[in-house]
Amino acid sequence: LEDEIENDELLAECLEITARSAKKVQDYDRMESAWRRLADLMPYRCDARNELAKFYEHGRRDLLAAERECVDTLKYLETRQSLGRIVDPADRATFERRLERIRKKLSKSGLLGEE
Repeated sequence: LEDEIENDELLAECLEITARSAKKVQDYDRMESAWRRLADLMPYRCDARNELAKFYEHGRRDLLAAERECVDTLKYLETRQSLGRIVDPADRATFERRLERIRKKLSKSGLLGEE
């Protein structure tokens, strides 16, 4: 897909449509791949990163991957803000809440701190 579309905005839209459509038909591998490609293409797209974190937490039940996605996103947002870029406080709050919830689950399961 990327080879055929040169415009990043158009590619991002295609990836989002692909991810949402794949989710509807329960093609979770394709959904994950599309969200990951979108997050890599446009790191500021916190919706893609949030969908990945939710998928890892609830779909794959991989709390460590979900935690990593949240931590990476929060680091990205922190860096972005330190460079004077605009950061939506709602994005930060979303990932902070999700990370807190995931860490509680990890703590209960005895996995917190392992990697």
